[in-house]
Amino acid sequence: MNLNVLDSGGIVVGGPYIFTITYTPTSTLNTACTATEGGVAVLMKADESFDFTYSVTDVNAGEVFSVAVSTSRASGAQNLANTVAPLPGNVVTFSPQNNDYADDWTVLLTFTDSNANGGTNGPLSCSFTFLLTVEAANFAPTIPSLIADLNASIGTLSSYIIPAPTDLNPLDTFAFGVLSSPAWSSFVVSNNGIGTFTLDVNPDASVAAGTY
Repeated sequence: MNLNVLDSGGIVVGGPYIFTITYTPTSTLNTACTATEGGVAVLMKADESFDFTYSVTDVNAGEVFSVAVSTSRASGAQNLANTVAPLPGNVVTFSPQNNDYADDWTVLLTFTDSNANGGTNGPLSCSFTFLLTVEAANFAPTIPSLIADLNASIGTLSSYIIPAPTDLNPLDTFAFGVLSSPAWSSFVVSNNGIGTFTLDVNPDASVAAGTY
């Protein structure tokens, strides 16, 4: 750097001078992370699991991230927390277990850094959202109890009530059918209209008494 000095008498003196400027920061600032999804918005069944992969970057070396998951939908329960589990390896697993969760869900993933460089502005977060569509799954019906042994009289039509099955799909209707039966008899199952069914057994008069 050249520096000239002019006095009131008009005399100028000057020459090169060397200055050393030292900057001492009074604080260190943390920088927020950047999050991007590694997968695509998901279409899944209510009885399945899906691993959603994400990616988080940060200009500050050594950061470790915590993951928070929040979910919401237009109506009904607003929380999938019991069926969403952050896992190691940048993966979040979604496992809705029944059709109560069949809906379009907005999923918010929030990542908070560990402030590895000790920034005075503390830990910082970044986030992104995506749409998770859960479709209803079809579950097999269950008969509440085994049908007891049936007693029928030869040549006489006998009727038995079959208990109503249960199903995780509340709108499903049921139909019973006889897959196999002794050749000497006819079995007819009819819907009673109240959730139970009637089994009609009509043994042929020519068959011998016994257990079949």
